Amino acid sequence: MTEAQLIALARERGGTVGPSAAETMPKAAKRVGKLKASDGVLFLAACKAHGLPRPYAEFRFHLVRRWLFDWAWTFEKVALEIEGGAWTQGRHTRGKGFTDDITKYNEAVILGWKIIRCTPQDVTTGKVFAWLRRALTPSTGA
Repeated sequence: MTEAQLIALARERGGTVGPSAAETMPKAAKRVGKLKASDGVLFLAACKAHGLPRPYAEFRFHLVRRWLFDWAWTFEKVALEIEGGAWTQGRHTRGKGFTDDITKYNEAVILGWKIIRCTPQDVTTGKVFAWLRRALTPSTGA
């Protein structure tokens, strides 16, 4: 499939086509609570080591609400959200942030996305890569 066909397919499925993860790392590094540039490079290297396709970083999946996924595999419509702050009263565990996340995730599912949610520790230990491999593998219906 050509790059133009992949872009058309991504748009048809309700996503947008963003820059490569490496190009978005400086933006991700500036956002509070998000991956630092070095973490993004390490995450991409870990994906490669685990045989996963290269994801987009900070992928905008919703054209109206401008919501972002931490990482997204657009062709497969699989997203990874790394939920920080679980032990420090971070944004994802306080009332408004929690309810806003519910809305975001429900809208993503309605648009056909699979969402893998994890903690930073799940990335560090490598647990998330098994989940991602399963999510990225087409179901055989078994």
